[in-house]
Amino acid sequence: MTFAPATPTLSRNRHGILEPAGHAHTSAQDLDLILLPLVGFDAYGHRLGSGAGYYDRALGFRRRRRCWRGPKLIGIAYECQRVAALVARPTDIPLDAVITERGIEFFIGETT
Repeated sequence: MTFAPATPTLSRNRHGILEPAGHAHTSAQDLDLILLPLVGFDAYGHRLGSGAGYYDRALGFRRRRRCWRGPKLIGIAYECQRVAALVARPTDIPLDAVITERGIEFFIGETT
């Protein structure tokens, strides 16, 4: 999976969503920060996405890194999307933080 840098030129994708136009892409490993949309999250940084596993596959390299574990992953959600607990699978990549209307919450340590 690759990510497109922000450009002033946008085009509509097959779903009608505007996205950066052009062919320049970068790997997730080269990014410093990724903002992730969430369906749900818990106090351990486990996230519930759309269920397709795109982010987990693209960010799987983070499990193998021993030093810098970037890019930092920050979920964007509403507080009402918080759940008591989510069951994490070995392939799930946890968040480093989540931002809601109440502020930012950082997750520290092992979250599996």
